[in-house]
Amino acid sequence: MLREPLSEWNLYHKCVLALLVAIVLSAIVKAVTAIEGGAYDVRASVMVAAPAEALWPWIIMPENRVRWEAELIDTGALQRTADQVESTRLLFWRTRGERWNALEITTEIAPGLLYRTYQESDRDTRSTVIRLEPQGACATQITLSNTIRHTAYRDRFWSFLNSARAEERLDASARALERWAGQLGGCDPDPKSLQSR
Repeated sequence: MLREPLSEWNLYHKCVLALLVAIVLSAIVKAVTAIEGGAYDVRASVMVAAPAEALWPWIIMPENRVRWEAELIDTGALQRTADQVESTRLLFWRTRGERWNALEITTEIAPGLLYRTYQESDRDTRSTVIRLEPQGACATQITLSNTIRHTAYRDRFWSFLNSARAEERLDASARALERWAGQLGGCDPDPKSLQSR
């Protein structure tokens, strides 16, 4: 069987070959980056008509987190109280019918402003940051962010598919926190300050 020299191939064949080489190279690059990293960030933000001091117990207390954090079904304290650095607790999750749990450690607290935790499970590791930014006497900007790194290689390889679902979960949590904060009452926000954001 004689092989045609590359110079005799027409433009169509060269384009198909170039496309196949590009696909193979991109798969190799994706595989290497999934081995090395594979972490992704998701973020959600919401403006709440309540002062940061009133929201703080809803952010840190485990019995309140179950009410607003999507897919979280229960918590169990292990060491110290939730408002102390290096406190630990078990978190019980349910994702699409599948139950799993994680160990959570509080890594940083600035009362009324910042709550940072680190979670580790068989599925993934997560760094969660919740920032409260007072926007006046009766308004607070809450920013929820997660950095997630899956433990299974296949989940890291397909992380771009998982990130959309994680972002939906965080958006649902932000909306639920906004609803619960609306029940706090006692605060009549200035409508102009809420509209400017």
